[in-house]
Amino acid sequence: MKMNILIVGYPKSGTTWLTRLVAELTQSPAVGYWLNDNYSNVTEGLDRVSSSQCFQSHHIYQELSCSPNDKIIYLIRDPRAVVVSAVHHFTFGIRAIKENIHWLPYSNKIYFYLLKLINLFLSKEYKFQRVSSAILQGDKYISKWCEYSWSTHIQSYSKQNVLVLKYEDLISNPVEECQKIGYYLNANLNDERIKTAIEKQSFKKRKADFDRKGMKNQSKHLREGKANAWRKELPEKYQQQLTEALKPMLESLEYLSSLG
Repeated sequence: MKMNILIVGYPKSGTTWLTRLVAELTQSPAVGYWLNDNYSNVTEGLDRVSSSQCFQSHHIYQELSCSPNDKIIYLIRDPRAVVVSAVHHFTFGIRAIKENIHWLPYSNKIYFYLLKLINLFLSKEYKFQRVSSAILQGDKYISKWCEYSWSTHIQSYSKQNVLVLKYEDLISNPVEECQKIGYYLNANLNDERIKTAIEKQSFKKRKADFDRKGMKNQSKHLREGKANAWRKELPEKYQQQLTEALKPMLESLEYLSSLG
């Protein structure tokens, strides 16, 4: 039986990138979303022959239903950066609409197309407010994976046998972080394999590959891949709100440096 490698994190934390990177490092297929048979943006390398396979997930730990032999890598990203990424990518659900059309035939399709139309007119201010609130309290109408708050999601993994990585460390020190991954997976990763995997899975290269192949959804999913763009893009009041509300956890994760 193949070993499952689960790359988990709160939505918009970089799990798509990390799943592909781990699959590249281990020469394993990136199958898709955990507990979901549908093809996803992360799927690639299905022809690779390996004793392991990689999956992406946004589940809290209690929902994973994994075996003791499975390996879990949990990726954390600064929640202020998560907000900015989510504002660019999410389709924002409206609870009142969802609850009042459920009785209609094809209600899910109707809801989907209504949201597509409505989202064209939503202001960025509204989106920043919604995602910031979801980070603090949860909001399943933005995404089912945002049902739980950012801190609740992280805390569900705090006492488990998982490898915890930070998105920002992967950006600034990719070789060192890949070495941690190799050690955790008991994989023999030499310097050349690590260097090659990092280059192949870089945001710039993958985005160019997807654009060349006309894979618009995959290309759109890779926006910038920067660690601190939120400092310029996130409105000051939401920076202050999130920093104050999450201060103990941000401090413990070393997100409140002199620049934080």
